[in-house]
Amino acid sequence: MFNLFNSQEQLNTDENYTFEFANPVIGGDAEDLKHIKTLGGANGEETNVTPVKNKNFGNTGSGNGGPAQQSSRSIQLGFRVTF
Repeated sequence: MFNLFNSQEQLNTDENYTFEFANPVIGGDAEDLKHIKTLGGANGEETNVTPVKNKNFGNTGSGNGGPAQQSSRSIQLGFRVTF
């Protein structure tokens, strides 16, 4: 029997806040993400531009075209006959 208690937990979450280049937020929390700035210029300096947020940030991602949740409860039976 697989997934005995039929839990439907998320297996992965999209953790990309943005796909633009930005400095990491060290020691910050989710509220600090609203204040990050993109990197640009010749030397990769921080600009005064807020990056575009990934619309799927924090949601369940999908892998290989399918949902990224646990499979529902299932049972597998096997028989072997030998002579």
